[in-house]
Amino acid sequence: GILTLGVGSADFGALIDPVNQHPESLVSAIPILFLSIVFHNVVPTVVAKLEGDRSKITKAIVAGTTMPFLMLVAWNAVILANVLG
Repeated sequence: GILTLGVGSADFGALIDPVNQHPESLVSAIPILFLSIVFHNVVPTVVAKLEGDRSKITKAIVAGTTMPFLMLVAWNAVILANVLG
């Protein structure tokens, strides 16, 4: 889809260029990263549906967070590579 269109014009070299790296901003971005995945509001439902089984809850949250996280990282990489390039 739209991600494929953006990859063609993305300059990933600019994305990883040390000039564009600001590790001091990472700590302040962590809460935004977690809130952008928005799994925190479904945890009570997951707990209820899985009847409090901690192992199943952990697996469900990890598996259910991995794909959206990878999609978010890919989307941000393409957008930032297009803006910086």
